[in-house]
Amino acid sequence: MKDGKPTMREKSRIEIGWIGYGLITILVAAGPAAAGIGTATSGPVAVDTVPPVLSGLSAPTGGATFISPATIVFAWNLQDYSPALLLEGHRADVLASGEVLASHDLAFLNGQHTWNWPVAAAVSGACRLRVTARDKYGNQTVAEAGDFRILLPGTAAPPSLRAPLLAAPAPNPFNPQTDLAFEIGVAGRARLAIHDAAGRLVRTLVDASLPAGRHVRAWDGRDDAGRRVSGGA
Repeated sequence: MKDGKPTMREKSRIEIGWIGYGLITILVAAGPAAAGIGTATSGPVAVDTVPPVLSGLSAPTGGATFISPATIVFAWNLQDYSPALLLEGHRADVLASGEVLASHDLAFLNGQHTWNWPVAAAVSGACRLRVTARDKYGNQTVAEAGDFRILLPGTAAPPSLRAPLLAAPAPNPFNPQTDLAFEIGVAGRARLAIHDAAGRLVRTLVDASLPAGRHVRAWDGRDDAGRRVSGGA
């Protein structure tokens, strides 16, 4: 160094020193990034979007009436074909006028399920069976069936919990016969008769006790004496 300034030889050493320091800095900074470079391949991921399958629901229909302590046997089939089976089970409810009257929790099993339900001591509106199945991924299936009612023990059934329904004759006009379909809501005595335009009795087709539900009777166009009646009857 001369007069406080580095000589040419010393200056060269300083510059080389800085260059070396700068190179070291670059190598240290680049080292971790180079160490983190790499690739990997993941396996396929199965996503369960398939809800359980409910089928074959069996429950009373036709407005049938039950009184405690009767027992109703409900049945249905449950299947889950998706990768994730239903782990927490499923649920069956008896609904009366849309409100839950009774519930039953069941374990999950692929196949047929039954529920022997002791009829509640209650007066109900229209009742239905509802079965709900939900898997752990949130896939859900709900199915309903049935149409029945419940009366308190000792309560006389009203004349009709459902008004009888009579379908139009089919075929009409007809030759040689036509079918008359009708439905009654409660088991009991039913009468189906043919009258002429003046209101006179022509033929009695049914006068007997029948179960609740749909019935069909044929009429061959004859009166009670076996005589063929004219059109307009």
